[in-house]
Amino acid sequence: MLPISATFNLSPSEQSRLYHGDIVLQSRLYSLWGGLVSAQIYLPVAANRVWRVLTQYDRWPVIFPPITQSLLLDDRPPCKRLCQSAQKKFALLTIQVDAELIVREYPHWRITFTLATPNQSFREFE
Repeated sequence: MLPISATFNLSPSEQSRLYHGDIVLQSRLYSLWGGLVSAQIYLPVAANRVWRVLTQYDRWPVIFPPITQSLLLDDRPPCKRLCQSAQKKFALLTIQVDAELIVREYPHWRITFTLATPNQSFREFE
């Protein structure tokens, strides 16, 4: 478990919400069309147990239902390559997104994802 001092950029109010079971989201725009979103959750279990579950990328469709496919393409350090598909329904419209991601793991602390090959759908990453 991470002590409360390990949470980053959280106000005392957000820290309280975090420890009461809320998922704390932070977003930041970096252009008119792009931004960054980070999510923090508190889980009262050992970090290595959570880490083992989160880094089993092929199981993400079970954990995160909008992700329909998650395939580990390359597992060579320091970065992994991952192909993911996700689907979201909006009324009568269903949107499907496919992305190849570069994954950087900072053990027991953070996982970052970067698009491996930006395309027109993701112009802000170019």
